[in-house]
Amino acid sequence: PAKVVDLKVNGSINAADFNQMLVNMKSLLRLDLTDCDITEIPDEALSGKTQLQELILPNKLQTIGRNSFSNCIGLQRLTLQTGLQAIGERAFYGCISLQNLTLQTGLQTVGPSAFRGCASLMGELNLPSTVTTIGASAFVGTAYTSVKLPSTLKTIGDYAFNGLSINQKLTLPSKVTSVGAYAFAGTKITGLSIPDGVTSIGNYAFADTPIEGHVTIPDGVTYLGTGAFRNSQLSTVFLPNSVETLPQGLFQGCPNLNLVYVPDNYTSLSTS
Repeated sequence: PAKVVDLKVNGSINAADFNQMLVNMKSLLRLDLTDCDITEIPDEALSGKTQLQELILPNKLQTIGRNSFSNCIGLQRLTLQTGLQAIGERAFYGCISLQNLTLQTGLQTVGPSAFRGCASLMGELNLPSTVTTIGASAFVGTAYTSVKLPSTLKTIGDYAFNGLSINQKLTLPSKVTSVGAYAFAGTKITGLSIPDGVTSIGNYAFADTPIEGHVTIPDGVTYLGTGAFRNSQLSTVFLPNSVETLPQGLFQGCPNLNLVYVPDNYTSLSTS
């Protein structure tokens, strides 16, 4: 086993088989699981297999488990098949050499920290039209410069795109209901459109960004987090009727802000 460099596996395999590949196949560079008769990659399957360079996942795969391929620092080429529905927490965390990620139609959930620290992922992130959930810190540490959010998206987790070099106007899809804390904090987004369906905008969700012009916070928003637009370049803001009290530091450090529309029902304006 220690001499195997290129391996193609057919039929059914289980956690013990993955452990055999992880522990005993010290020279494995390429793993082709195309014809494996499995629907789920187990948790921790090949976590830390640093020499692996190419991975082709099964045609029938639906779920990639937690930490399945985390810290595979040599992994450069990854093939995800149509039919995949969920990528688990930290599935490809720390895969610093991973390039050219293509997420297939059918994917619904990108788990927390799924691609965190994958510094070689760059260009446009094109999420397929079936994704509904992006987990916390899913793409932190990647080098994407733009993102295409699908119309099916409902939830954007905490820190999901925090600190990325995304340089574009961001239009949130109409089905989005919540934007997590720090979700886009520190990105380079220059404009923002928030749909009527949003009910929650987390703490510092859009802080430290160059968002300019005007933003309308829709009436459906019932939670507006602390410092949500701190240090932005906004000039005009329309506040919703659905929030009666402004949180602390909402527009702190916004030098261009010159007009804020405040509904009559507001009872408290923070001094911070």
